Amino acid sequence: MLMVALGLSFSACSKGSETVVSEQAVLTAEFLKQSAWKGTLTKSYNDDEFISESPVSVFFATDTRGEYEYSDLESGKKYKGEFTFDIDDKLINFVEESFPNQLAGDWLATKITNDELELVKDIHSDSRQYLSLKRTH
Repeated sequence: MLMVALGLSFSACSKGSETVVSEQAVLTAEFLKQSAWKGTLTKSYNDDEFISESPVSVFFATDTRGEYEYSDLESGKKYKGEFTFDIDDKLINFVEESFPNQLAGDWLATKITNDELELVKDIHSDSRQYLSLKRTH
């Protein structure tokens, strides 16, 4: 019962503000399959201190694999990567086996709608990454 209460009252910080996980859409492999998203990859330190922000696009080709491209604004270079992924409720795990490894690891969904997806990595740490995406296809 305690776990249910904790699960229902769970909220996550998103770029310094409180965001409750939206229930308008459910994060499933079927929901992501054959969809394209664009947005921003933000890396922060000490929760609110800004480090870097990079444009990113993500394509979920199937229910287990996809690819992405992001631009490193500091160097002016674009990088492409491929990943496999699996989903456990509101947690998506990206696995990358080669450079650039920008998405690798566990990401917690803090916002899920039909057209928007916000994820946070290392939510337990002072150094976090945020992935804010809008559906393009």
